[in-house]
Amino acid sequence: MKQFADVFSWEYSDLKTYDKNIIQHKIPLEKDTIPFKQKLRPINPLLLPLIEKEIKKLLAAKIIVPLRYSKWVANLVVVRKKSGEIKLCVDFRNLNKCYKKDTYPLPKMENLPQKVSEAKVMSFLDGFSGYNQVDVHLDDQKKTAFTTPWGTFMYSKMPFGLMNAGAIF
Repeated sequence: MKQFADVFSWEYSDLKTYDKNIIQHKIPLEKDTIPFKQKLRPINPLLLPLIEKEIKKLLAAKIIVPLRYSKWVANLVVVRKKSGEIKLCVDFRNLNKCYKKDTYPLPKMENLPQKVSEAKVMSFLDGFSGYNQVDVHLDDQKKTAFTTPWGTFMYSKMPFGLMNAGAIF
């Protein structure tokens, strides 16, 4: 790992993206879906500088982009990490209720150890912002809109919390 440290992402600016021809995250909705706009929730004033800093990092890395109008708007959910930093998540519950569920069966957890038991190398590394390396399909980006005191933004890269996002990643 030390020899090839340059292939790992340590910050948003290090992230590589997948070729749009290989994969893009699409958000298929059930028929007759009515868009839902959440009103901006009150945010702890002590968290505002941390949230603003994180928003600026996401903007600089082009993971999110500003958006003026959207029929779908969700709220931020601030999650504290063990390190004291924050992670910004979005409350996609209303969108996920309308999302067509992926029927692809995931492997059963009890069968996985048998499948990897003869492996010579295994890694439990979590990809740094792995979701943010997959583009959201252009037609579906507005569905990922979220509101902040600094405006409304949408994800151009796949966010955490969307239905079927885990299967895509």
